[in-house]
Amino acid sequence: MVREEHLLAAVSLWKYCLASARFIFGGVVGDPTADTIIQALRNAPHGLDRTAISSLFKRHKSSEDISRALTVLREHGLAKVSQVSQDATGRPPEIWFAVGGVAKEAN
Repeated sequence: MVREEHLLAAVSLWKYCLASARFIFGGVVGDPTADTIIQALRNAPHGLDRTAISSLFKRHKSSEDISRALTVLREHGLAKVSQVSQDATGRPPEIWFAVGGVAKEAN
């Protein structure tokens, strides 16, 4: 019979494995596009806009690939976005920033 203490032990083991993986891999997510972006964001304290992020790949990544990678980074708690207001009409630019050094814990 599986009791509560068995489930709690399993959760503890999982948390230990997750923490070990974070320590070993240093906050990368295993997605080459996302990993390139997070490295650049960590080296850019004032953040990067979409144009600068696209330039990381010499404009050889599609907007969809970059958007997907940024979503992965945001979902892992590694990056956040800020909308910068501008005077002219039009869409305000997104500025992306690194958040912390490791991914947040999954629930």
